[in-house]
Amino acid sequence: MPLARPLHEKFPPLSDAHRRGFGSLVFLLEGKLDDLRALLAPALPASRSDRRTAQEAPVQDGCAGLAAAPAVFPCKGCFTDFNLCTMPSLFAFLRWLLLTWLLLAAPSLVFAWGAWSHQRINRAAVLALPPALRTFFYNHADYITEEAVMPDVRKHAFHDKDEAARHFINLEAYNLPISQLPQTAADARTRFDAATLVQNGTLPWSIQEGLAHLTQAMKSGRKDEILFWAANLGHYFGDAQMPLHTSLNHDGQLTGQAGIHAFFEGQLPERFGSAYDFNVGEAAYLPDPVAETWRLLAASHASADTLLAVERQLQAAVPLADRYEQDARGAVRKNQFGDEFHAPAYAARYHQALGRLVERRLRAAVRSTADFWYTAWVNAGQPDLNRLDSDYTTHSIQRNLKYELGLLKRGRLVDLKTNPEF
Repeated sequence: MPLARPLHEKFPPLSDAHRRGFGSLVFLLEGKLDDLRALLAPALPASRSDRRTAQEAPVQDGCAGLAAAPAVFPCKGCFTDFNLCTMPSLFAFLRWLLLTWLLLAAPSLVFAWGAWSHQRINRAAVLALPPALRTFFYNHADYITEEAVMPDVRKHAFHDKDEAARHFINLEAYNLPISQLPQTAADARTRFDAATLVQNGTLPWSIQEGLAHLTQAMKSGRKDEILFWAANLGHYFGDAQMPLHTSLNHDGQLTGQAGIHAFFEGQLPERFGSAYDFNVGEAAYLPDPVAETWRLLAASHASADTLLAVERQLQAAVPLADRYEQDARGAVRKNQFGDEFHAPAYAARYHQALGRLVERRLRAAVRSTADFWYTAWVNAGQPDLNRLDSDYTTHSIQRNLKYELGLLKRGRLVDLKTNPEF
C-alpha cells in the first residue's frame, strides 16, 4: 500500500507573520483546495465523555467506499499519516465554507479542549531547552504554544478518523504487561491489526514516529516541519503524562466516577495551576528514546488508580449535593462541552488529597517534551537552526526571552490568556 500523506503536508505551518496572528486557522482560510477537501465533515465538539470513544469507521485502502464513507479514513498501520480521498471540488469547497464559518463563529468551542495545560507544557518546554536550541524555538514560541491544541482540533472539529488513536493507549485492553508490548511502531504493526490499534490506542508508537519526523526535519532544515512536529509532540507528551489517557477506565466510567477526566485535567489545573512550578531544569539527551517512552507511560499509568481511588474516598465523605455547582435553576452547572463544574470546596479537597499529583504530571510532561525535542536535535547532528530565521527575528525578541527566563526561575510563566474551560 502506498504511504499515506503526512500530517505536515495536510496542515503545513505558516509564515512567521501568520504564526504570530491566527495560526492554523489562517491556513485553512487561504489553503489549497486539495488540502481543504480533506475537511469535509465539520461538527462542533461533543461532550468530553464522548471524546475518547473508539473510532468505528472501517479501515480502507485508497478511496474504496467513497460514496458511503467520510472523506478521511484510518489507513492501515499508520499512526501519524493521513490517507486522503477526495470528492467533487464544488461540494468540498461549499463544505469548507461552512467549516470556516463555524470556526469563526465559535472559536472557543474549537480551541478550549485542555488548552490551559497543553499550551503551558509547550511554553515551559521551550524555555527548558539549552541555549543552542532554545533561541530558535523561542523565536517561534507563540506558534508552538498555540499549536499545542491543534491535534485536538484535528480530532474533534475535523473528525479526523486517524487522529483519535494517537492520543491514548488503553494499556489494560492489550492484556499484556508493558514490558511485553511491542516496543516500536514497526513491531506494533506486525503484531496487531489496524482495528485493534485504532480501538486500543497508539500513543507511544505515535510519539516514536513523531520523533523520527522531527529529527528528519531538523536534518533537512525544513523550518515549517520542525515547528509542526515539535508542537505536535508536545501535545502527545501532555496526553502521555495524563494518567487517564493510559487507562481503559479513562473517564471513571467503570467505577461510577464519570466526569473525572475533565475534573482532573481541566478544572483542577485551571483553578490551582497559577501556583504550579514549571521550572523543570534544562533538557537532557535521551540515549534510548524508545525505552524512555515506555518508562514515562508506565509512571503515568501507575497514577491512574491513585487519582481514581482518592476521588472515590472523597465521594464517600461528601454528599452528592455538595460535590457540584448549581446554576440559577438549581441544576448541575455545565460548561459548553457538557462537563460538570465541581464545587470549589470539593475541588480544593480533591486537589489537596492528590498531593500535587496534577502539578507533578504537568512537570513531567514539560520535561519529557523538552528532552525529546533536544534528543531529536542531537540525533540530527546539532544543526544550526538559528540560520533559518532572520537576525531581526532573533534580536527583536531577546528582551522577552530574558523576561520569561526570569519568571521561570520562580517557576512561573507569562500569562497566556487561554480560553477557559471552567
